[in-house]
Amino acid sequence: MQPVGRIVSILLALVVALLLASCGSAAPVVQSAIPSRILEPWVTVKDLFGPGDLAREWRFSGQTGDEAQITVTSAVALDVALTDANGVAMGQGAPVTVTLPADGTYRVVVASREPASYRITLTFANQPAPSSTPSATPTATLTLPPTDTVTPTASPTPSATATPTLTPTPVYAALGDLRGTLRDGDLLTGQFISSFERHIYLFEGQAGQIARIALDGQDAVDAALTLYAPDGSLIAADDDSGGERDALLAGIRIVADGTYIVQAISSEGSGPYALGLSLTGDMPQPVQVTPTASPTLPVGIVTPVPAGSSALADHVPVLGRLDEAGDVARFTVALEAGDVLTAVVQSANGSRLLPRVQFITPAGEVMLQTGLITEAGGALIAALAVPEAGVYSLYVSGDNQTSGDFQIATGLGESHTDMLRGEARAGEAIEGALGQRGLRDVWMLPLRAGDTAHITVSPLIGGFAPSVVLSASDGAPLASASAVRGSPNPAIDATASADGWYRLEITGGPALTYGPYRLEWTRTPVGSETPALAAVPVLTAHDILVPGEYRDYPFQGVAGERMRLRVVADDGAFDPVAVLIAPDGSVLAQADDSLDGSLNPALDIILPASGTFLWRVNGYNGAGGAMEVRVERLVEAAGAGS
Repeated sequence: MQPVGRIVSILLALVVALLLASCGSAAPVVQSAIPSRILEPWVTVKDLFGPGDLAREWRFSGQTGDEAQITVTSAVALDVALTDANGVAMGQGAPVTVTLPADGTYRVVVASREPASYRITLTFANQPAPSSTPSATPTATLTLPPTDTVTPTASPTPSATATPTLTPTPVYAALGDLRGTLRDGDLLTGQFISSFERHIYLFEGQAGQIARIALDGQDAVDAALTLYAPDGSLIAADDDSGGERDALLAGIRIVADGTYIVQAISSEGSGPYALGLSLTGDMPQPVQVTPTASPTLPVGIVTPVPAGSSALADHVPVLGRLDEAGDVARFTVALEAGDVLTAVVQSANGSRLLPRVQFITPAGEVMLQTGLITEAGGALIAALAVPEAGVYSLYVSGDNQTSGDFQIATGLGESHTDMLRGEARAGEAIEGALGQRGLRDVWMLPLRAGDTAHITVSPLIGGFAPSVVLSASDGAPLASASAVRGSPNPAIDATASADGWYRLEITGGPALTYGPYRLEWTRTPVGSETPALAAVPVLTAHDILVPGEYRDYPFQGVAGERMRLRVVADDGAFDPVAVLIAPDGSVLAQADDSLDGSLNPALDIILPASGTFLWRVNGYNGAGGAMEVRVERLVEAAGAGS
């Protein structure tokens, strides 16, 4: 993790206290000299920095295992750091998300270089948000059963005190106010008397049913639907798939018997609405046919992300900054014995930094250090095998007293950064090139189950020794080959096990060679050619992303389905970035700029599992703006059912 440079410059005394508190086995609790306030969970607080008040400390209490997230939003850049009560750093950036290691008090320090206002919110992902009960007037359509009136006697006879029975809290209690029960074929009416109300409806579902839930808002109502499973877990959501700002959840597969929860929200406006349920409907039919069977694939270098923690992920470049000469930034990577690591630290455009990186073992010993390597564009650690399992550290500093912005990337194997090249068409000779040491070109090959692919990579200059790996859509490697003496052109043959896009990776071994190459591949197909595809809407939302915010759009998917996901910014200056989160919480794919040259993320993917997926959207460098979010299921145009 980078040092909190701006906070250091503002609060030198505080930093000294933090350093003292982090040394030794019996560190005292840090007593800060800056203003301190209490941060209550789920309460958004607005605060203002004055000319002489450019830092604030917030404190909150947590318990072991709590998944705390601190979100800070502002029109200006702020520094946010999270520590425990002893000043040990735990997270930095916005938002900060950590799992609390122990019961106790935690500290959040927010700092700015200039007067500014901001909002700060603390939430716990492992706890339900408290529900608020709006003073809404019940609609005429929902009539409560009459309550019998009991007339007490003049002289009541005492009776034995019965042991009270505790009524369990319903699963839906934290999701909103219960307004009624839906049955197959029902059309209920309700009314939002203000924006942001949450109305709950229940229905009984049986495994194997296909649900269709439609919300038709009248007047100025812009409503959204969210469906939850009987245990309260998220299934799917929608905002505008019904047209005219109406919400529609269609083709929802009921996987188990139970009481399902429908949440209707008025995100804008007030007025009446109608809510309908069908449990006997078929899968929805496609509404438009794509002009070509080849979907758009992301192309270009993977956009680096701001450092949210010190931990680095495989082939995910991260932005960093050394504010002053002599600063040092620490990053970590967890490795197993025998793993091969390639890493690079590169100066950002316009930065004067001459990067240097030290690679430190879990025992604290310097295993390798290096400075700028011209052929790598930065300080490069090339294909280094580690002897033991543990958390290794990379310390970034500047040679010759330099400082500035940089990006750091690590990867398992012979590369650190992906270059997304798009589709490689069968039967064509494709000219490509690795421009620096440690880069990895990624090509996508469309294959159907049973197809056999024959792939050859030929270096076009001497000294370049390419390696090639073919992987399925779930990441499982199918075949690999590397250039060796006497056989410089690696070639592989592999048979596809399922329909989908297969990933072909080309690197220069051993993270030291690079240059131009020719890629050629042929496909021996099984059966007919890939048919034209049609799109079935699954999720549509028109939304405004607040700067610094991440927003999740859930949808239900089934293993083997082909999905198309898009984010289209209303403003050409807004650069959205998106990732697809699998049902198990892992990052399945990332998307940034599209092949058409726009800044809009686009992803076509065959789902590897069944369940609820999240299409997570944020803005590059924390920016915000208006956007349209779309998720579609791609089916064969001739038989467009499921």
